Amino acid sequence: MLALLIVISLLAVCGMRVSPDGWLDPFCRRHTECAKGMFIGWVFVSHLWGYLDEAKVFMPGDWMAKYFLAAVGQLMVVMFLLYSGYGVTKSLMTKGMPYARDIPRRRILATLGRFDIAVLVFLVLHCFQRGFPGFGKIALSLVAWDTLGNSNWYIFAILCSYAVMWIWGLAWAGGCRFGTAALLSLIGAFGCLLAVLALVKDIYWYDTLFAFPLGCIFAAREDRLLSLARRRYWLLVAATAVVLVVLMKISRDSFGVLRNVRAMAFGTFFVLVSMKFEFVSPALQWMGRRLFPLYIYQRLPMMVFAAVGGGALIRDLPYLYVALCAGATVAIAWLYGAIGAAMPFRLRRDHESLPGATRDHETLPSATRDHENLAGRRIAQARLSAPRPISA
Repeated sequence: MLALLIVISLLAVCGMRVSPDGWLDPFCRRHTECAKGMFIGWVFVSHLWGYLDEAKVFMPGDWMAKYFLAAVGQLMVVMFLLYSGYGVTKSLMTKGMPYARDIPRRRILATLGRFDIAVLVFLVLHCFQRGFPGFGKIALSLVAWDTLGNSNWYIFAILCSYAVMWIWGLAWAGGCRFGTAALLSLIGAFGCLLAVLALVKDIYWYDTLFAFPLGCIFAAREDRLLSLARRRYWLLVAATAVVLVVLMKISRDSFGVLRNVRAMAFGTFFVLVSMKFEFVSPALQWMGRRLFPLYIYQRLPMMVFAAVGGGALIRDLPYLYVALCAGATVAIAWLYGAIGAAMPFRLRRDHESLPGATRDHETLPSATRDHENLAGRRIAQARLSAPRPISA
């Protein structure tokens, strides 16, 4: 596990680009894809650790990997939620009410449909390994409330977030601008969602939930917030780092409030770091573009290979087990992408609009984020709003 973490870290560090004199765009497409690739790699190692630990398999350096993964914990999914909130809000700001009305199809049903296909695959495996789970469990698993061995809590959280954005968008997207009242209402809606989940689910279901509205706030106030960050950069970096260190070990946390503050501090810290450092790694970018299959299907080979020989493979040949799991997960993600590329354009576009993606915002003609800075956007907006001369 330590070796996998080192490889993922080296992919990020070796391709890192530093901007000592200027500022980088923390939300440019290439950077966000590389960042998501790094974090999904961490998620893979974390899930793999669970199967190895259950089989009582220990490798050299495992204690360091376990310490790191335990310290990071749920924070490794924070940027998925933040980028998703950012992308949906930018789409609402650009497309307005038509996009808000289309969220159920474009976001909720598109995500749920692909998730349900994965659930059916895990159902087949469950029937072979453990028997038929029952219709009730299957029904709950199809809406991510229960699981057949697949990861589900993140999908449930993102579906709830999309539902909130749908209602919020219908209420506020008419003018394509979101003022203080709109953002406060969004925070209140996510607060209600947090309270409900805290009553019925374990804390890991909602302890990073507020990273999503944080991404919405970054999108709605991007110019103002990034301008503030440039003026008070090191102060903000130090402040968010202190909050992270103080809240790293939380013993008691009613309704996950402190954990959500920690998640928002981590998201803000990473955005600040992204203003000076950019990850440039083709491998991580490939992984970031295939976030959904890498996240949803990665447990499938772990479960299959853990059962080979009654568990003999994972116990006696753990390195082979890790290699097979990694190779099979990459192969599944590649196949998933190949199937998506073979779809008609409209289906392919929906296929790509998955949790953590900001494609809807970035594929718009006016959203060439890799080639324009904040000043350029303001100049373009001024030109568009300038009165045209009246022709004779």
